[in-house]
Amino acid sequence: MRGIPSVKAVVEGRVADEFSGALPESEVRRFIEGLLPSEAEKLRRQAREQRGDGDAERARRMLEEALSMEPENDRIRIDLARLYLDLDLTEAAREQLDALSPPARLEQEVQELESRLQLVEQSRDLPEEAELQQRILQKPDDLEARLLLSRRYTAEQRYAEAMEQLLEIIRRDRSFQEDIGRKQMLTLFNVVDNPDLVREYRRRLANVLH
Repeated sequence: MRGIPSVKAVVEGRVADEFSGALPESEVRRFIEGLLPSEAEKLRRQAREQRGDGDAERARRMLEEALSMEPENDRIRIDLARLYLDLDLTEAAREQLDALSPPARLEQEVQELESRLQLVEQSRDLPEEAELQQRILQKPDDLEARLLLSRRYTAEQRYAEAMEQLLEIIRRDRSFQEDIGRKQMLTLFNVVDNPDLVREYRRRLANVLH
């Protein structure tokens, strides 16, 4: 007894297309041809190589050209949003993320980019570190100052110091701004590219909460 064949084509870890049942050779060929990279996809892959070589500007030009060829290509928009964030072009990154299709917005990679972008957006027009430190020194329960200081540290990628301030907010008043301390910690866990640091502060957060 033979089973019904099921064929799935996986590209970059995702199922790109599939079919079930036996197909004529001509249809199988069309199936395979449909998986071959388009000119825009070739540009996207070349842009990744350029980014890996440190040429961000050339990668940006390639991705923008690829997007002009395939405006509905979510993979190009995601790569472009990440590159814009690396180049501190936050408004351009926001435009790309907002233009993604609903299914693409649910992907973990996109969720991480959203978290990263939100943190950058929150860091605009922050008071100077010395001013915030002085406020906390004069009034340790100034949780607003601690939150702003955490955001400044985050903008400067001083993640451990940022999470220390958030933990202190949770210790002093869990309900402050609708549990903002815990929520910001969870957002940082999606952004920080240091598994050991994230593991440490997950443990410390659990200890504070329980």
